[in-house]
Amino acid sequence: MDSRELAVQQFDLIRNSVQKQSLPGAAAMAWLQNYAMPAIAEYWERPQFQNQATWSIRELDCSAASDERRFIDQLDCCIRRASKTILALAAKSTVSRLIQENLVNTSPVLAREDVFVGQDEGSRIPSTFSAAHGAFTHPNSLRRFASGDFKLADINDYFEPVQEFVPYDDKPIQRGELILSVNPEFIPIGDLIVQTMLRRIGLAEDLIRGAHRTVLKEVSLTAISYKAVTAAATDAMAEFDALVSTVRPKFMDSAETKGSSVNKLPN
Repeated sequence: MDSRELAVQQFDLIRNSVQKQSLPGAAAMAWLQNYAMPAIAEYWERPQFQNQATWSIRELDCSAASDERRFIDQLDCCIRRASKTILALAAKSTVSRLIQENLVNTSPVLAREDVFVGQDEGSRIPSTFSAAHGAFTHPNSLRRFASGDFKLADINDYFEPVQEFVPYDDKPIQRGELILSVNPEFIPIGDLIVQTMLRRIGLAEDLIRGAHRTVLKEVSLTAISYKAVTAAATDAMAEFDALVSTVRPKFMDSAETKGSSVNKLPN
């Protein structure tokens, strides 16, 4: 029996009593000191553990030459390109006017809120609406993607996601999608680089597809085809969808990605 198996065995003896307590008691603290910490210390010295625990830092850093980093860079560029083409189409005078009229004249039903955190308390700010005529996502939500001020993968996400801030009422507000305490889908232990990247991909996907639908709907109401710009946006979206369908399973299903989390300790 190795140190990990012993730690698990000893925890099973106190599991029921620990679950009933709101704070760690004497038994839990003794288990941490006598069994958990020695097991961690032993695994920390194992080369295989060190290799897997640092996989994402080595292979996903912006300077890495790995295939995984190449996929991320391609998707980063694609997000920027798709956002720029959608914004270019939304900037056409007739389309822009229709978008603003839609925003002002429609009485939408809130379909989703973005959670933001200010200095004093949390705020819920509507970002996507469901109205009688369908979903509405304002193309301006893509500006931070188009500017390049957006990174899918950041090695500083390892223990906790790097938080993002957006301007709201002339002050910076912290976005809530990457806060561990309000997002139970995060596993709050170990390597969060890949988890956070997948979360960012999902957020970008929702906004880009929503904005694209919004713009195409308004274009269909104009007497102008905007054929070249519409075709560019359609091509960018096709490339975006193809890359997302490649990148997401690459990181969700690969042995390297799963092994990089300290939730899975190698023998």
